[in-house]
Amino acid sequence: MQSRNITGQVIGITIFLGGVALLLLTFRIAYDLFQRPAADVLGIKAEQTIDVNFAGRSAMELVFRIALLLLMCIVGSVIANRGIRMYQAAIGEVRHSKHQSTKLEQPTEEP
Repeated sequence: MQSRNITGQVIGITIFLGGVALLLLTFRIAYDLFQRPAADVLGIKAEQTIDVNFAGRSAMELVFRIALLLLMCIVGSVIANRGIRMYQAAIGEVRHSKHQSTKLEQPTEEP
């Protein structure tokens, strides 16, 4: 008979869902960011001269935001991965390599 750690399973699934929620938030922010026209992002207005300093600052801010989105995506993926690993540990499954997984053997009680 295999014992299961229900608390570990619940915490593992919760952490996984938190990581997925962070990824969804990241994708939503990226979608909103990329839906804005480039002229608005860079502060370029029609029929006016271009302020190179302001446009350059805006471009650097855009690059910084994209870097933060990449970081958020990596962090969300790591959190989701840790949640899955915690869930697997709670059910007694251990991954040895990419292609094989085994169940942990529970000690048998001798009468």
